[in-house]
Amino acid sequence: MEHLKVELPKQGWKVVSYGPDKSALKSIELIADSTKSKFSVNITFLDKRKVVKGDPLTEIQTSGIKVDLVSACFRVPEGKTVDQY
Repeated sequence: MEHLKVELPKQGWKVVSYGPDKSALKSIELIADSTKSKFSVNITFLDKRKVVKGDPLTEIQTSGIKVDLVSACFRVPEGKTVDQY
């Protein structure tokens, strides 16, 4: 996650938030906006080592990275179809 925090700005992303999220696991979360396009990304590191046995709020099967990518709404340009765009 630290590597993403350092490298994403070099690829045209602005890191707008980095640190523990509001979940029971306090997973590390990085939120960044593209400076070139209208995209935003939310990357969360899910760490199985933080799971509390018997706590359903922290149950995850494996460690991993969750990525949510969001784009701005757009319209297909006049005279084009979705397949052409």
